[in-house]
Amino acid sequence: MTTAQQKADDRKEDQNELVINYLTLRKALGWMGIALPFALMAGSYIWNDGYFETSISNYYYTVLRDVFVVTLCAVALFLFTYRGYDKKDRRVTNAAGAFGLITAFVSTNFK
Repeated sequence: MTTAQQKADDRKEDQNELVINYLTLRKALGWMGIALPFALMAGSYIWNDGYFETSISNYYYTVLRDVFVVTLCAVALFLFTYRGYDKKDRRVTNAAGAFGLITAFVSTNFK
Protein backbone atom coordinates (compact mmCIF):
# COMPACT_ATOMS: atom_id res chain seq x y z
CA MET A 1 0.00 0.00 0.00
CA THR A 2 1.37 3.41 -0.92
CA THR A 3 1.85 6.21 1.56
CA ALA A 4 -0.83 8.30 -0.18
CA GLN A 5 -3.28 5.40 0.02
CA GLN A 6 -2.46 4.89 3.72
CA LYS A 7 -3.07 8.60 4.43
CA ALA A 8 -6.39 8.43 2.60
CA ASP A 9 -7.41 5.35 4.61
CA ASP A 10 -6.37 7.08 7.84
CA ARG A 11 -8.52 10.11 6.97
CA LYS A 12 -11.51 7.85 6.25
CA GLU A 13 -11.05 6.09 9.57
CA ASP A 14 -10.69 9.37 11.46
CA GLN A 15 -13.97 10.59 9.97
CA ASN A 16 -15.85 7.33 10.59
CA GLU A 17 -18.03 7.77 13.67
CA LEU A 18 -18.53 4.00 14.04
CA VAL A 19 -14.86 3.40 14.85
CA ILE A 20 -14.37 3.35 18.61
CA ASN A 21 -11.11 4.79 19.78
CA TYR A 22 -9.19 2.18 21.74
CA LEU A 23 -8.06 4.71 24.33
CA THR A 24 -11.64 5.85 24.86
CA LEU A 25 -12.69 2.26 25.49
CA ARG A 26 -9.87 1.84 28.00
CA LYS A 27 -10.90 5.00 29.81
CA ALA A 28 -14.56 3.98 29.90
CA LEU A 29 -13.75 0.59 31.40
CA GLY A 30 -11.39 2.22 33.88
CA TRP A 31 -14.16 4.55 34.99
CA MET A 32 -16.48 1.56 35.33
CA GLY A 33 -14.02 -0.09 37.68
CA ILE A 34 -13.58 3.09 39.70
CA ALA A 35 -17.32 3.80 39.84
CA LEU A 36 -18.38 0.27 40.81
CA PRO A 37 -17.95 0.63 44.60
CA PHE A 38 -19.67 4.02 44.58
CA ALA A 39 -22.55 2.72 42.45
CA LEU A 40 -23.02 -0.22 44.80
CA MET A 41 -22.97 2.06 47.83
CA ALA A 42 -25.49 4.42 46.23
CA GLY A 43 -27.70 1.47 45.33
CA SER A 44 -27.44 0.18 48.90
CA TYR A 45 -28.46 3.55 50.23
CA ILE A 46 -31.52 3.62 47.95
CA TRP A 47 -32.70 -0.02 47.90
CA ASN A 48 -31.14 -1.50 51.01
CA ASP A 49 -32.16 1.14 53.59
CA GLY A 50 -28.64 2.53 53.84
CA TYR A 51 -27.08 -0.77 54.92
CA PHE A 52 -23.65 -1.18 53.35
CA GLU A 53 -22.12 -4.62 52.93
CA THR A 54 -18.83 -5.43 54.66
CA SER A 55 -17.22 -6.62 51.42
CA ILE A 56 -17.76 -5.70 47.80
CA SER A 57 -18.27 -9.40 47.01
CA ASN A 58 -21.25 -9.48 49.38
CA TYR A 59 -23.22 -7.33 46.94
CA TYR A 60 -23.70 -10.56 45.01
CA TYR A 61 -26.45 -11.39 47.51
CA THR A 62 -28.30 -8.09 47.18
CA VAL A 63 -30.59 -6.56 44.57
CA LEU A 64 -27.42 -5.04 43.07
CA ARG A 65 -26.11 -8.43 41.91
CA ASP A 66 -26.57 -7.59 38.23
CA VAL A 67 -24.63 -4.33 38.50
CA PHE A 68 -21.81 -6.15 40.29
CA VAL A 69 -21.60 -9.10 37.89
CA VAL A 70 -22.01 -7.18 34.64
CA THR A 71 -19.37 -4.60 35.56
CA LEU A 72 -16.84 -7.25 36.60
CA CYS A 73 -17.53 -9.28 33.46
CA ALA A 74 -17.09 -6.24 31.20
CA VAL A 75 -13.78 -5.32 32.78
CA ALA A 76 -12.62 -8.98 32.75
CA LEU A 77 -13.53 -9.35 29.07
CA PHE A 78 -11.51 -6.27 28.22
CA LEU A 79 -8.56 -7.57 30.24
CA PHE A 80 -8.66 -10.88 28.33
CA THR A 81 -8.62 -9.11 24.98
CA TYR A 82 -5.93 -6.57 25.92
CA ARG A 83 -2.65 -7.56 24.31
CA GLY A 84 -0.30 -5.29 26.24
CA TYR A 85 3.32 -4.61 25.41
CA ASP A 86 4.93 -7.96 26.13
CA LYS A 87 4.27 -11.49 27.44
CA LYS A 88 4.46 -10.42 31.07
CA ASP A 89 1.81 -7.76 30.51
CA ARG A 90 -0.47 -10.30 28.79
CA ARG A 91 -0.05 -12.78 31.65
CA VAL A 92 -0.90 -10.20 34.28
CA THR A 93 -3.98 -8.91 32.45
CA ASN A 94 -5.19 -12.47 31.76
CA ALA A 95 -4.77 -13.33 35.44
CA ALA A 96 -6.62 -10.16 36.46
CA GLY A 97 -9.44 -11.03 34.03
CA ALA A 98 -9.66 -14.56 35.44
CA PHE A 99 -9.77 -13.26 39.00
CA GLY A 100 -12.47 -10.78 38.00
CA LEU A 101 -14.61 -13.58 36.57
CA ILE A 102 -14.00 -15.74 39.62
CA THR A 103 -15.08 -12.88 41.86
CA ALA A 104 -18.19 -12.32 39.74
CA PHE A 105 -19.37 -15.94 39.56
CA VAL A 106 -17.99 -17.69 42.64
CA SER A 107 -20.08 -16.33 45.45
CA THR A 108 -18.75 -15.79 48.93
CA ASN A 109 -20.34 -17.44 51.93
CA PHE A 110 -20.47 -14.64 54.45
CA LYS A 111 -23.39 -15.73 56.62
